[in-house]
Amino acid sequence: MSTYGLILLISFIIPLIFTFDKNLKFHTQLKFVLKSISIVALIFIIWDIVAVKYNVWDFNHTRVSGFKILGLPIEEILFFFIIPYNLIFIYEVINYYLDDVELEFSSLFFVPIGLIFFALTAVVFEKFYTTSVFLAAGIFNYLLFLDSKRIYASRNFWLSLIITFIPFLIVNFFLTSIPVVFYNDAQNLGLRFVTIPIEDFLYSLVLTGSNYLIYNYFKSNGK
Repeated sequence: MSTYGLILLISFIIPLIFTFDKNLKFHTQLKFVLKSISIVALIFIIWDIVAVKYNVWDFNHTRVSGFKILGLPIEEILFFFIIPYNLIFIYEVINYYLDDVELEFSSLFFVPIGLIFFALTAVVFEKFYTTSVFLAAGIFNYLLFLDSKRIYASRNFWLSLIITFIPFLIVNFFLTSIPVVFYNDAQNLGLRFVTIPIEDFLYSLVLTGSNYLIYNYFKSNGK
């Protein structure tokens, strides 16, 4: 098994084991989970393909398998399914053990935040990764503004986002320190937290938040 595949497998063990826990009953939500992660995965895989094409990042071919789909290692494709599955699992665990609290939160808050992110894309336009992350963050803020289910008013939503930074740091540290993924610093700000590009924090926030947002929509509507 490749190094990348092993990292994904280890991250998946606990969510997989407890998917059929009789108390949590996460398996009853799988149709909503699979729909949401498939939609978000499609967008992020397209983003990934473009990034590799323009040398934003690449993969250590000694740490991935030789099997590729659309120019990406199979492990990279699986990343966008396994990691979001884990993230939604964390969200449901928090919802199970903690009663949610509705926050006094106006969706108008996301309008200026989104505009700031859009404006920042012009400042760093020559850096593909930084620009695309700011653009994605702006779009995500706009989606929160339009969210009729008001997931942004859920305390557990924000708590889950914060907690997921822990596994994010662990997985991303191994991916960038071994390394499994090479980043071209000409396409980002060149600022790192240990070995992790600073843009990855915003990337993770958008990936996680988008999955929560769409998952909550499907689950709330029973679709």
